Amino acid sequence: MDNVARIYNATNGQTVRQIAEHNHYVQGVAWDPMNEYIATQSSDRSVHIYALKTKDGQFSLDAHAYNKVSKMDLPARRISSNSPAPPDFASSSNHKASFVQESMGSPIPSAPGTPQAQALSVPMNPPPTSHSRRSSFGSQMGNSMRRSVSPSPSTMPLPAVMPSASPSLSGGLGMGFRNTNIYANETFTSFFRRLTFAPDGSLLFTPAGQYKTASASGGDRSEDEILNTVYIYSRAGLNKPPVAHLPGHKKPSIAVKCSPVFYALRTANTDTKEITIDTKAAEDIPPLPEPAMLTKPPTSHAPMDPPPLTSAPSPSLSIATMASPCNVDIEPSPTTPSTPAGPVPAFGLPYRVVYAVATQDAVHVYDTQQTKPLCVVSNLHYATFTDLTWSSDGLTLLLTSSDGFCSALTFAPGELGTVHPHPQIGNTRATPTPINIPRASQSAVSTPQATPTTATASILPSIPKPPSSVPSANTALPPPPNPSPSPFTQSGRPASPARSVSASSMTTQSSFAHPPDQNPQHVMNNPTPSMSSVPSMTAAGSIGGVPLYTPPQTPGSGYSGVTSGNVVAGVKRGSVTSEVSEEEGTGKDKRRRIAPTLVGEPGTESGELAAMRLSFLPVALLGAITTVTALTIPPYTGTLIKGKQFPSLLDVDLEELVAGLESGLFTSVDLVKAYTARIIEVNSTLHAVTELNPDALAIAATADGLRANGTILGPLHGIPILIKNNIATGDKMNNTAGSFALYGAKQPDSTLAKKLRAAGVVILGKTNLSQWANYRSSNSTNGWSAYGGQVTAAYYPGQDPSGSSSGSGVASSIGLALATLGSETSGSILSPSDVNNLVGIKPTVGLTSRYLVIPISEHQDTVGPMARSVKDAAYLLQTIAGPDPNDNYTSAIPNNGTVPDYLAALNYESFRGARIGVARNVLEIWAKYTDAPVIAAFDEAVAQIKAAGATIVDANFTAFEAWQTDNNETLVLNADFLANLKTYLSELDYNPNNVTDLASVNAFTHRFPAEDYPDRDTAVWDGPQGALTQGWDNTDPRFWAAYQANLYFGGEGGILGALERTNTSAVLLPTQLSPSIPALVGSSVVTVPMGFYPANWTVTMNRRRTLVSSGPNVPFGLSFMGAKFSEAELLGFAYAYEQRTMHRNEVQPYIVPNLELGDFVN
Repeated sequence: MDNVARIYNATNGQTVRQIAEHNHYVQGVAWDPMNEYIATQSSDRSVHIYALKTKDGQFSLDAHAYNKVSKMDLPARRISSNSPAPPDFASSSNHKASFVQESMGSPIPSAPGTPQAQALSVPMNPPPTSHSRRSSFGSQMGNSMRRSVSPSPSTMPLPAVMPSASPSLSGGLGMGFRNTNIYANETFTSFFRRLTFAPDGSLLFTPAGQYKTASASGGDRSEDEILNTVYIYSRAGLNKPPVAHLPGHKKPSIAVKCSPVFYALRTANTDTKEITIDTKAAEDIPPLPEPAMLTKPPTSHAPMDPPPLTSAPSPSLSIATMASPCNVDIEPSPTTPSTPAGPVPAFGLPYRVVYAVATQDAVHVYDTQQTKPLCVVSNLHYATFTDLTWSSDGLTLLLTSSDGFCSALTFAPGELGTVHPHPQIGNTRATPTPINIPRASQSAVSTPQATPTTATASILPSIPKPPSSVPSANTALPPPPNPSPSPFTQSGRPASPARSVSASSMTTQSSFAHPPDQNPQHVMNNPTPSMSSVPSMTAAGSIGGVPLYTPPQTPGSGYSGVTSGNVVAGVKRGSVTSEVSEEEGTGKDKRRRIAPTLVGEPGTESGELAAMRLSFLPVALLGAITTVTALTIPPYTGTLIKGKQFPSLLDVDLEELVAGLESGLFTSVDLVKAYTARIIEVNSTLHAVTELNPDALAIAATADGLRANGTILGPLHGIPILIKNNIATGDKMNNTAGSFALYGAKQPDSTLAKKLRAAGVVILGKTNLSQWANYRSSNSTNGWSAYGGQVTAAYYPGQDPSGSSSGSGVASSIGLALATLGSETSGSILSPSDVNNLVGIKPTVGLTSRYLVIPISEHQDTVGPMARSVKDAAYLLQTIAGPDPNDNYTSAIPNNGTVPDYLAALNYESFRGARIGVARNVLEIWAKYTDAPVIAAFDEAVAQIKAAGATIVDANFTAFEAWQTDNNETLVLNADFLANLKTYLSELDYNPNNVTDLASVNAFTHRFPAEDYPDRDTAVWDGPQGALTQGWDNTDPRFWAAYQANLYFGGEGGILGALERTNTSAVLLPTQLSPSIPALVGSSVVTVPMGFYPANWTVTMNRRRTLVSSGPNVPFGLSFMGAKFSEAELLGFAYAYEQRTMHRNEVQPYIVPNLELGDFVN
């Protein structure tokens, strides 16, 4: 994640070479099976190929990329009657691209030969070249460059073509495209670009390709189309642009893997088998792209359309003949064996290579004889694929998905064809001695050199000091240390459950004045978050080149329950195969997750590919495939550090951390390293964090120095905290509200950031959120943002994290920092705290500053803590509360702005003598939205509070039923958003996308592809009740009437009236039901864990069936609602309830990081 690919010594785990020539995350690496090349692929939209040279009988890595490909000339998509494309190509809406080949010469083709494609649709010309930036290896490439004695091409590499610095927002360049990017940019919705060599080294397959076409749309206008594809390089053309690309895919490609088995050429082409899993209707199966290659050439050709090759010369070590630049037919010769009888191969190989392409939503299995797939398997998982691999016998294709499951596609013997005798892959030279790649320090280099670490099983990586050159603001996270082989990799899917009244800082339009509900949700796979830089993490066992590959834990010492004979991921659940039912009103779209299934013996079915069997596995398996049930993992019991037992970061509280810092048991630097590693370990599964502060280690070191000198800035001195990605920081981190519209914008510190820094806090990074705090779409999902992807919670695979402070909730729940900050307009702190087993404080509007916090409504926005204990939340609130001259609402803090001592209010006996209300009519009116376990737990909580000495009375919200149909909150929020957003944007120091108001943000969202419009609409802005449609802001006379209605529904007819009429200090509700009414008047609420759904609870999906809204062991909370500025009293009640029940400890998350503080201390 630091843009560096690393080569490790497998015997001792030390880094022996680093390749730092990419400008963004390195997302894929491939090693040539002939030990002549290394290929890397990055989100900087480029593929780099490096040559391995032999020197003194040993291998050394070439100091310069043999080739760097990021751009090329692409022709227009003009289909004429005499084009070599199929006759129905122009009219086929399903066909997305042609199989493209460039004829390339090579004086000495490589063994086993360079395959050649037939039937060239359009030529692919080499890109215009530019001088590359100086290699980070330091030495210069010249004609004296030494090469290994190998059959690889001897032509000099092309100069580097530098990738574009940012995603293009422009359209096409006419009917053809000069020097256009051929790979997806950094907004590509996956962390992976898993390129691969063919097992014989003849081809290099690179995913994430984009083929840009232009077609006439009438007159002089043209329409641009971006087609997803896989680009293929030939071995003899590794120093040239790709020679071919696959027919277009519906979704971007993630990974390509080749079967290790070679197959004999067929005598006939194979029809594509379409396999759609668990689909409700046949029409859901997307039509397959038609083949772009003719089985026989057309009979006539236009002068500008060269004819396809009519025969394919098989590769030969003694023949250097390649397709000539003028595309003339090549006849067989005595030294060029003719193609066997049967279909003309797509590549001139004497055998077939079978390879699989994983796109975001399907798996395509191809071979090198035909261009159309052998089979396409779709609808296999709820979330995007992350990787795939073949078994050694080529009969099993194992797939992993970010939904936390693996699948195995098993082929019967003979289904893929007759096995070909293993070809001679190597050349005749003697096998070289083991690779001894010289260290970067042996030459004058600028590549950062890794700090070696001791290669022992128990030692985990440390983070070295930053290199002298300061990384850019969007430098990647370091690669994860020691990832386990769990299938839980990326998160995946959207939607707010009917479990919360308002699932975000702002709920969707339909939920403003209605019971908790959920609109149909669109599904989008996870975009790649843009991470700020952190120092490189290097050590034994770490993975280079695969950013944020963070499966959960592998059971280590102290863990039990591993099924014998299998590699098991560290999951925690009694079962992950519960029955899936639909939420009320979801219609006929009813599916069930396939439970783990025993895979039978192969060979029992007949028919080509008809015997393909599929099974969802909750663990990653290699070798024998068996049914594996979920594991129950005992809680982490702590690490022995310097003879002292230290608790898990999952459960540690502030006072324990302070004691360790004061005693010298560990340092703030140790904490930053540990928390950073934990984030990296799980973030590609949960997508909780979007930014890591590249200055965090330096800040922590400063805090350690101050502590050593006796200076302590406050209780949180040297403690890492994560903040929501709408709270501005004047550092290298972005502040985006989850939108690329604000990517790269600069602003000073918000008041909250200044307060945290003044208290000695280490702002570790920023958390993901529902985009624009969920104030954009009527059909988006909790925790999804274009910038950060889809957050999922940690208590059940695919769990809805609620929102909009989704990442803050998930990060705090599993100890990715001591605590986090969230923001709330209506439910955004309370609801994520509810489902993530947290204490959340929604402060009174005006208790904490909102200056330079990306706004929705000045009348409802507030910022507060999300922590694992009431005491930690109180410490954090104490730090951030107080007046701010930049936010005049804070002038309403009582006692001339004096903040109460929240810690002093934490009293176990707080209930004694108190009057506590219950909003019974809310429970009755919203009874159908509240599950029985929640009601039962709530009744028990009320009884416990009564037993602790409180008087319980009914405290109804008298206007609650009328509020159900009222729309004034929408008017108020729209009016505030129009005015407040414009003010925030005007205060930016740098605004690269020139968004100055909601209209310009809306326009950007519509034109920028990564914003996922129109699939995720902008109805909150431009719909019938949207802010732009409304057209008036909070300076309009119409605003006052709407705002007064809000004050009535939240005041006299809501929480404030209930408190006054019943003379109560707080009103209780399940947190699922609590946010909406206090939001109207900006009063305070504290939520605390109350319980969990039963372990046998039926899984309920959201309406889009993309996230689990309720399921086994999903948490829920209890809310204490009070008057304005009553936080101290509410915290006392929350503390008394928490200490009596300690519900948080009853269930562990299904995924927690393995790495602990003890792994980074000394």
